[in-house]
Amino acid sequence: MAIGHSLHLSLCPRNAGTAGGRDRSAARPGISGGHSLGLLDLVQIAAEGLAPTSQYQVYLAESDQAPFGKLEPLAVLKTNPDGAGIVQAIGPLKTLAGGGAAAGVPAHRFLIVSEVKDPSQVVLRQAGVSGGH
Repeated sequence: MAIGHSLHLSLCPRNAGTAGGRDRSAARPGISGGHSLGLLDLVQIAAEGLAPTSQYQVYLAESDQAPFGKLEPLAVLKTNPDGAGIVQAIGPLKTLAGGGAAAGVPAHRFLIVSEVKDPSQVVLRQAGVSGGH
């Protein structure tokens, strides 16, 4: 990501889909945006439909499918009484995401949101990527 570039991601519920006409996941889609700030990057995540007044951990993961591989914690998302929350992380995210493509580092990383005490309980995961300026 070059200076002035942005990235927009969609986050979908971990078990998105329906069973018997009902949504199998309480979480609704979330959105995320990334902005290059030069040496640092900013990631903003907004989600709704989560448990009220709860905490969730945001990670960069090696894979978008379970077991997700190595997880790099980015931020803790805290929800309001309506189950919605917004969180931001700032740092050298290109380095964490494999932007340098160092030996043994995956070329792509994926955002996931999990229960804060149990990373295996993923509630949102990255659905797609679109770039912009």
